[in-house]
Amino acid sequence: MDPDTDHDGLTDSEEVNVYFTDPKDADTDDDGLTDGGEVKVYGTDPLDADTDDDGLTDGGEVSIYGTDPLDSDSDDDGLNDGYEVSIGTNPLDPDTDDDGLTDGYEVSIGTDPLDPDTDHDGLIDGIEVSTGTNPLDSDTDDDGLLDGYDVEFIQNIVNGLPTSAFKRGKSPDDHRAAINDILDDVETSLLNGQNFDAIKLLKNLRTHVDGVPNADNNDWIIDNAARKQVRDLIDILLNNLLL
Repeated sequence: MDPDTDHDGLTDSEEVNVYFTDPKDADTDDDGLTDGGEVKVYGTDPLDADTDDDGLTDGGEVSIYGTDPLDSDSDDDGLNDGYEVSIGTNPLDPDTDDDGLTDGYEVSIGTDPLDPDTDHDGLIDGIEVSTGTNPLDSDTDDDGLLDGYDVEFIQNIVNGLPTSAFKRGKSPDDHRAAINDILDDVETSLLNGQNFDAIKLLKNLRTHVDGVPNADNNDWIIDNAARKQVRDLIDILLNNLLL
């Protein structure tokens, strides 16, 4: 007599007395995994087709999606695996569109986890969130310039830096004010359609934040991390304007 009638890797005795599975059905819960595989390999419940209750069968997680059948949110992005599959995000990538925001956070704030620039303003959603512009409004300050072609996202960061991040002038905030003055002139040029002038001003401003990796005498921001952040944002605006 065959001790494993359904050839699922569990003896009939184990199925009847230990796991309460069907000794005549190799896949008692019809999830695509044999009962023995569930018990001995994956640790899933052979009586529950979806052990982690994420909306995907255990077999689908193992064989199709590569997700963890014991973890409802395999990539820890705040969305369960089944929901990710249903909306088209990647249940193995916490940031499907590579915009710097997790898929779960995007769903919670209303941005598109499949589009890095939900409002198509030239700034990816993660940059907008980190710099204080609205990733759902292409012109956050309603000045007629798309956020990615405006200075607001740079000024938000500059104005949020501590005074200690700046090179000291006659007064503590001289160089913050100097940066803002140039950015204001950039905005005026852009609003007047004088992109060439705006680019020239930005390139000049960049020379005052371009110390790598440490500040030099020409740099107005002396904190290395802050200077790099502002320089990178200037580069985003320059790249957008040069497209």
